[in-house]
Amino acid sequence: MAIYHCSVKIISRSSGRSAVAAAAYRSGEKITNNRDGITHDYTRKTGCEYAEILLPENAPEYLQNRSELWNEVEKNENRRDAQTAREVEVALPIELSKAEQIKMVREYASRNFVEKGMCADFSIHDRGDGNPHAHILLTMREITIDGFGKKNRDWNDKSNLNDWRSSWADLYNQEMERKGFETRVDHRSLATQGIDREPTIHLGAAAKLEARGIKTDRGNINREIEVFNMDYEKSFIEIEKELQELKEQMTVERQQIEQQAEEESQQEQRQQYEEKARQGEAEIRNLDTVRQEETRQLQEQQTDQEHVQDLTNRSRFDEEETRSWQRGDGLMREDVGSAKYTALAGDEQEHNQHNYQQEQQVAVQSVEMSSQEIVAQLHQIETEYRERSIEIQKLQDADQQRADTQRRLDENRQSIERDKEKIDQYDTHMEHLQEQRSQRGLFEIKEKQRLDEEIDRQQKSRDQAVQQFENKYKLESNEHEKYLQKLDDMQKELPPIDEYRESIKQLQAEQQATKQQYEELIRQTEQRSDVQEIQNQLQELRQQYDQEQSSQSMTDRIAASKAQADLQNVQRQQQNEQEKDRSYSRDER
Repeated sequence: MAIYHCSVKIISRSSGRSAVAAAAYRSGEKITNNRDGITHDYTRKTGCEYAEILLPENAPEYLQNRSELWNEVEKNENRRDAQTAREVEVALPIELSKAEQIKMVREYASRNFVEKGMCADFSIHDRGDGNPHAHILLTMREITIDGFGKKNRDWNDKSNLNDWRSSWADLYNQEMERKGFETRVDHRSLATQGIDREPTIHLGAAAKLEARGIKTDRGNINREIEVFNMDYEKSFIEIEKELQELKEQMTVERQQIEQQAEEESQQEQRQQYEEKARQGEAEIRNLDTVRQEETRQLQEQQTDQEHVQDLTNRSRFDEEETRSWQRGDGLMREDVGSAKYTALAGDEQEHNQHNYQQEQQVAVQSVEMSSQEIVAQLHQIETEYRERSIEIQKLQDADQQRADTQRRLDENRQSIERDKEKIDQYDTHMEHLQEQRSQRGLFEIKEKQRLDEEIDRQQKSRDQAVQQFENKYKLESNEHEKYLQKLDDMQKELPPIDEYRESIKQLQAEQQATKQQYEELIRQTEQRSDVQEIQNQLQELRQQYDQEQSSQSMTDRIAASKAQADLQNVQRQQQNEQEKDRSYSRDER
């Protein structure tokens, strides 16, 4: 288990300590302090595994002797409260061998202290209790070839402390990585690291009492904190486990939902295609029915005309027969009947002559053209009308598609902004709860636990909202601006809102003019004697056109059929008007 420890202390005379005594204790040697004559003998001390002195390049060689080094330090200090040395204590990784530990401490001391001009005397202690550590004693004055000079106050800068601690953590982690271990350490405090765990307090002198089984106030505080941290860590592990299970469950459910959505989408598309096909077939059947009805009406009209002609012929035959009978009864009766018949015939001839003159005036243009020219012109108008109807339908579909796309873009924009706002609300609420927790004291454990539970609930809800966001939009929640930019780009690619509608309006105006032209031409055609022949030829051209256009899409065929039905409705209205005129003429006669 990796344990990080790196502390820095000052050895000062004001606390009754000396650099000579500290060096003797840490190296496990016997050294006499020349200043006060006291001999410090720690040769019987156990656990002193290794000791070494590192000097800068400009230091005299005699300082390699530990007694000479630290007596020289004491000699240069005159004040009663002088600071004689600085000590750095670090915990060593138990995963390394003894030689690797020595090399690691030597590299750390050389890089951070000796290269800056300090003399370093480091010792490695290990009693076999799983707590190997190193003591590094450092001088506080600059060294020259002649000995120690002035104190370097820059070495006392507080920023050095963070640098030295960070350097030890980096070297520690490098060695762990080199040995293939995954454990890492961090020189920062728990709060700085963002770890929500209560730190224990330093036992100090109470550590010895605790080691002897005597409970102290500081020890009780640490035990209470450790219990709290264990419960918190246990709860955190359980939450992590539940969260992992929930993620796995959500993954499975998401896959099922996506599969179901895909199947439903395919089924919905099939249903839409089938519905469009059924509607198209129904439209075609309706148009066929209309055409059959028109053909039937034309046949009935032809039959009625033949019937009227037959009745007329019979009437003339009856009149001739009546004249024959009247001749048998005498000249006077024949003369009277003949006079009456001549009077009636004169009236009828005068009325028919008047109607004939009106019809001749209306149909003068139609008479000037042959039947083939009439058929060609009608067929050309019908073709143009149908093709323009197809073009209008395509523009209307494109305009509807643009409107649908605009609607989907607006809905997507509102949806992603709403979902992102929901996540931001969770973040704001959790920040507020964390701020409340940071204001709680060390012993407000229950209140902290309550806040922790609320933060956990909010975090779960936020994670679920983020997961739904990522599944829905296929991007991270902090990348929503990219999605909005993509929507803006798609919005710019859409054609202007009036582009299709102006074209549709123009085509509809042209279509109305074509329809009026067709109506006038049909009115003239209905007054011709060869109207039936024209209608038959035109019907054949229509059937030929339908066969040629059978490869068109269903939408185009429906639009063309509607256009043809519209024109045939015009033709039927003209036929009805002509029939009314003929009936009125017969009634007048």
